[in-house]
Amino acid sequence: MDHIRMKPCSDGLYHIWVRDDSKKNGRRQLTSKSLETLKNKVMAYKTSQCNDVVSRKTFADVFNLVESDKLKYVKSDRVASRRNTVTRDKQYYDRFFSGKPIETKYIDEITKADLESLIYDVLISDQIRKKAFYSMRGLLKSIFNRAFCEAWIKDDVFTRLDIKWYLPMLEPDTDIKDRAHTDDDLNRILSEIRKHEIKKPAYMPAYALELQILLGCRPGEVTPIRKSDISDSVISISRTQLLVRDYDEKTQQRNVIVNHTKTDVERVLPRFKALNEYLDRLYAALERYYPGCDVLFPDNSTDTGVISGYALYNYYRRTCKKLDIHLSKNCLKGTHSFRRNATTDIINLSHGNAELEARLIGHSPEVARKHYYTGIDLQNAAEILDKRNFTTG
Repeated sequence: MDHIRMKPCSDGLYHIWVRDDSKKNGRRQLTSKSLETLKNKVMAYKTSQCNDVVSRKTFADVFNLVESDKLKYVKSDRVASRRNTVTRDKQYYDRFFSGKPIETKYIDEITKADLESLIYDVLISDQIRKKAFYSMRGLLKSIFNRAFCEAWIKDDVFTRLDIKWYLPMLEPDTDIKDRAHTDDDLNRILSEIRKHEIKKPAYMPAYALELQILLGCRPGEVTPIRKSDISDSVISISRTQLLVRDYDEKTQQRNVIVNHTKTDVERVLPRFKALNEYLDRLYAALERYYPGCDVLFPDNSTDTGVISGYALYNYYRRTCKKLDIHLSKNCLKGTHSFRRNATTDIINLSHGNAELEARLIGHSPEVARKHYYTGIDLQNAAEILDKRNFTTG
């Protein structure tokens, strides 16, 4: 900082130059009509510069603020699912950013080249599929958007990244049809479930797995269903059982039931022949072993009073093992895979009615097309092609 001129300049003002890294020439000029006022201006400027240094945020600082706000700005009935979102975000953060130089770098010092180098190095060193890549992109977007909105950065360098250049570096996704069970395997699983229900009629996970196959709903939507959700004509899906994982307390996992579905939309499905036959068997078992119970799949040993998602999956896993149906870590199926079978059947049997499928299964037609629809019914397609007229002459 220059010394204050003891005499006013020709304009009658006292002048001084001070350092300002935000200016192209690295300095700015302060002026005043009196020396005393100018000194006060200099002191105020120095104080503001110190405050700016204190308020500077690192990449990690901004991420933590983004995640804390996710838990702050949420309705009470969504806190459980939001906690799982934050835990997932922190797991991705650890995977992509933890321990890397960018983590401790001030957000206003990070350049577009820094981000390009970071993304490139991550994709080179790890096998990243599209879902994980877009999760990484989402974290970067939220971090730099927050920093820009708070004026911690003057340029949101993330918005100038050309993401499409990295897409050829991603690991190919597993084909959707390989993440669903074949019709033969599905029928074998159903047959084994019904044998188990006869052998152990009080065992509720078997009934829950059968209902999930029939309805194609999410695992967490099956277990909390109550008798009061079922009328003579429809069955309503309006609740979800969640396994809440707190990232900072990894041992503290608990099941909770929330009064909403993943998409916040209550689904109403009509009762159909196979469902009616199933409910007759289930109600008979409930009346015999759990009289007066309103939930469909009771378990008095849990905090929620219903079977857990783990119990459902564990029975599914044992059933597949018994039937010699291979479950590969590289081709995850799980009970969620039954949604793909249901999606494909509904779309093909309804001659492509994606809106109907979306209403029954609980996701958008676009999501169904990208992640759940395994392919056309080739036999039906052949019948249609046979109807084409290729007569010559």
